[in-house]
Order: sequence, then C-alpha cells, then structure tokens
Amino acid sequence: MSTYLPYVVSIIVAIISGLFSYMQASKKELLKEIDLNMIKRKEKSGYKMTRFSFLNKDRSCFEMGEKIVFSLSVYAQKECKNACIRGMIYYSDDTPVCMASSKSGELSLEVGENEIEGIVDIGGLAPGTYRIKLALYCVNEFGAEAHLDVVDKAIYFEVEDNNLINNMEWKHQWWGHVSLNNIEIKK
Repeated sequence: MSTYLPYVVSIIVAIISGLFSYMQASKKELLKEIDLNMIKRKEKSGYKMTRFSFLNKDRSCFEMGEKIVFSLSVYAQKECKNACIRGMIYYSDDTPVCMASSKSGELSLEVGENEIEGIVDIGGLAPGTYRIKLALYCVNEFGAEAHLDVVDKAIYFEVEDNNLINNMEWKHQWWGHVSLNNIEIKK
C-alpha cells in the first residue's frame, strides 16, 4: 500500500492544480470589454451592436448593490429615431431572472457608428454568475417593436457578496435569484 502512496498523492495534487487552473481561467472570462462582432446573429437588418464595455470596473465582477455602468457601440446603416436597448438577464443555468430596457424616445441612432452609455441597477441580484442577452429594437408610433439586432449570450458577469448574511452561502435553488434587503427588526 505504501508503494502506491506517492502516486495517489501526485494524482490528488494534479486534480487540485487542474481545478485551480480551471477556476482562474473562468475568472479571466469576466472581461471588461466584449467584441460583439465575434458572436453570430440570426438577423441582418443593417444595425449591429459591435462592442460592449464596462465603464466602472476592470472586469465584469460586481458587489451586491452595485450598478453596471456601460458603453455600447452600435453601427447603423440608416437612422432610427426611436431605438431602445433591452437586456434580458439569465442565471448561469439559463433560468430567466429579469429584464431591463431603455425608455422609448431616449435613443436615436444616426448613420455610422453610435456610442451609447447607460446604467443598469443590478442591486437586487443575488450572488452568482449571470449572462445578458442584448436586444436592439425600434418602437413605432403604435408601440410595436421591430428587432434590429439580438445578441444571445453577449455578456457574462458575476455578483459577489463579501458581507454574507449570517455567514450563509446563497442557495439559488431554494431562495431564487433576487435578494431583498435585510429584514429590519422593530422592537
């Protein structure tokens, strides 16, 4: 038995080393800037979201309660006076969590490259890894939408909680993906 011990130890060390490398590599995927040109699209309407950048972070990792401040580059072959952006947020297991959209009438696209800056409040998201499906669409005078560009699995980000409540790890399967504020006790 003792002759196999060095082999067993080396296998355990290799497994731990591999897991550590995997975890470090997955953290590197949380980028500050994403080239959206590299992601395939179904629709080709003359509008294309080309780049997404996080403006308030070096990588896409946020504390609970923070907001995402971003820049989105859009190339337009023709103008669109009533464009909107929608972000559908999914948990890492592809469960839909929530959606955020710009207001109608706030965004006009000119011919050529357009730079859009925005803020999304993700304060209610529980700790975990999420992805955003981005949609660029136009709204007509009747409220009907026409999709201009849709990028599935466009952005990945992580929400961390460095102030664990009662030292508990968040359990998505039991508590969901939204974290409400702490319960206030009134005596």
